[in-house]
Amino acid sequence: MRARIGALLISAAILLVSMASLSHAESTDGAVTEPASASAGAGVDGGTPNVHVNRPASPSRPASSPAPAPAGGRSGPAIDSAHGYDCTWYPIGPDGRPVESAPYDPPPPDGTYAWLRCSGPQNIDGPRTRQSGATVAASAVEHLPLPGPEVATNPAAGHDQLVGVPTWLWVRNWRPMAVTAAVPGTTAELVATPLSVSYDMGDGEAPLTCEGPGTPYDTSRPAEAQRSECTYTYARSSAGRPGSTYTVTATISWGLRWSSTTGQGGTLPTLRRSSTFELRVAEAQALVVGRR
Repeated sequence: MRARIGALLISAAILLVSMASLSHAESTDGAVTEPASASAGAGVDGGTPNVHVNRPASPSRPASSPAPAPAGGRSGPAIDSAHGYDCTWYPIGPDGRPVESAPYDPPPPDGTYAWLRCSGPQNIDGPRTRQSGATVAASAVEHLPLPGPEVATNPAAGHDQLVGVPTWLWVRNWRPMAVTAAVPGTTAELVATPLSVSYDMGDGEAPLTCEGPGTPYDTSRPAEAQRSECTYTYARSSAGRPGSTYTVTATISWGLRWSSTTGQGGTLPTLRRSSTFELRVAEAQALVVGRR
């Protein structure tokens, strides 16, 4: 029964995804936009408490730092005060009622079956299994629609790359993403940040790994005035390959950090997302003009 209640609470969490708003696609300063709030109900003992989702990470509070304690001078278990809730956990006595003289402070461990009492937009008063910040954050991972990399090249895809001439690569959608999940008593924020991108260039050689998004090529500037740490030079043409092209697979590695209103925070395993595109590689032809 307790496990079932915990599962129902997690499944009732409403998740809101916000893509970071950066002035440049290649920026990595971690800024993300603030989404509008959302709410939905989760039935508890005949009641319908609001579950609010709000405010991804901002530069003023890095995702690696714990979320601030709720207002009111109390470090006990509470929903983020920005959502208008104030909550307390109590042990359950032999009579099945909360032991009001001995509230939990700090909150009980994850998985503890206890009595949660909250005042706010809708009152909550009943037994449930407590979900920690780590549990709520982990449940949010599947709701992060992390995109595959949008890769630009120079020469541009659709134009021939040349054997022996570096191909520039850069990711245009390199930006953090955030999601906030909440169940009564716990709100957790999960921030995904791109760490690196690797390219399997399709020619059978070792992949190219770039630690950042790469540098966009500026066609208005001389080639000799530009440089990038993310380029690849083909040694042979794609003639004879299917479609006379190489299939390039680009894979972004995403680092995940979470924080919560319980004061907990940490990391989750790295996620990877991929995309593919075609490049045609031609041999450069030299024109020799002889004297007569």
